Amino acid sequence: SDVYKRQVRGRFLTELMAQGSRLLFLVAALLVALAVLHVLYDTSSTAPDEPRQTVAVIGLGIMGAPMAQTLARAGFRTLVWNRTPGKALQHAAAHGSMAVEELSDLSEADVVITSLPSSVEVASIADQMVPVLRPGTLWLDTTSGSPSMSQEISAKLQNLAGVSFLDTPVSGGPGGAGKGKLTIMAGGTREAFESAATVLAALGPDPILIGGVGSAHALKAANNAMLATHIWAAGEAIAMAMKFGVNATDAVRIINKASGFSAATNGIFPGRILNREFPKNFGLGMMEKDVRIAVESASSFNLKLPVLETVLGMWEDAKKEFGSDVDCSEAIKLIEHWAGVPIQ
Repeated sequence: SDVYKRQVRGRFLTELMAQGSRLLFLVAALLVALAVLHVLYDTSSTAPDEPRQTVAVIGLGIMGAPMAQTLARAGFRTLVWNRTPGKALQHAAAHGSMAVEELSDLSEADVVITSLPSSVEVASIADQMVPVLRPGTLWLDTTSGSPSMSQEISAKLQNLAGVSFLDTPVSGGPGGAGKGKLTIMAGGTREAFESAATVLAALGPDPILIGGVGSAHALKAANNAMLATHIWAAGEAIAMAMKFGVNATDAVRIINKASGFSAATNGIFPGRILNREFPKNFGLGMMEKDVRIAVESASSFNLKLPVLETVLGMWEDAKKEFGSDVDCSEAIKLIEHWAGVPIQ
């Protein structure tokens, strides 16, 4: 009957409304749960990391300063020391590092990084710090140093202070240091290398352990000796071509598309020499020093390096002529003087 049908429809609608209310409740509960999960996830992802290592950077020169900047930016508690305290104070004010006046103030560091002119300075700093270093501290030497001296420094730090040493020279210039894009080679034990992984990863994307202590400094010397050779050979070759009327810019452009291509012709010539800017990036004296390390390291094995020995002589001449502090690219001016043409 109609009455019965109306009763059935009423019960159906009542039940449908009840089911709909339950469904809406479940949807609302689900949305609330999702919102809570989102807040929890967002909070956990933005929560500060656990306290990270304290890193001490010794030497705020062309490479040390941007490396310390990168480490501070990455969240490390970064202590900085420089022979001239004003540099450390300026770095702290600009980049959030913490300047210290005395080397002994670095005793709390988990990792010590040296970025100094040579292994001579590293050895001197190590001698001063041995009494205050804690056993288990890790020492990373990013200096372009002497392989044999690094082995001596490593042995002293380990024997007298229980400190592990890695020679970790870098390549990539101040730009790479400031962006955390350095090429890093490491010499030392696997255990020390793994302990340094977090710090090294902040400075460069793919650090490589290549052998024992001293091996990385040997490879760095080899790399820089090759660069020194490329700069000199390219300068002489381009000067010769210019004598036949070839424009220097055209010469570099063609060479960079041909088999004579190198980092020197691709970067140093267009970026420093052809434009006559010669910006201070890597000192002439430092380049001469690195070629000398390669030659002297080879002589300890009675290995003759006739090409590099000749190249070393050329860089010694350039150093006498222009001094140590100018950019290494200014060595090209000696070739220009001999050829009677500016490479521009």
